[in-house]
Amino acid sequence: MEVGRVGLALVFQRNTGPALQNGFQAVTATAPLGFMRAQQMAAVRRALCDRAQATRPIRDIAAAFGFDNPSQFSQDYRAHFGEAPSRTRERSVGTHSPAATACC
Repeated sequence: MEVGRVGLALVFQRNTGPALQNGFQAVTATAPLGFMRAQQMAAVRRALCDRAQATRPIRDIAAAFGFDNPSQFSQDYRAHFGEAPSRTRERSVGTHSPAATACC
């Protein structure tokens, strides 16, 4: 997800009437900002599972998806996925077993 899309979601959330926000929430079971945050988290998780990015620092991957505070990102990631970002990477790119890529 592009950072610009997150900004667009914020503008959308702040400048639209409650009917549109409520309709979005009725369809997705989440508020627009929460939906965008979940999409960002999923994108980071896919990047962490990508062997091509195995040497890229986790903080750089997180920052590329709009997470500028590494400590807060780590806490939010753990709350969302139940494990630390480093554990996701470890399980996916740290081994060569077929099960290793099943995390994402």
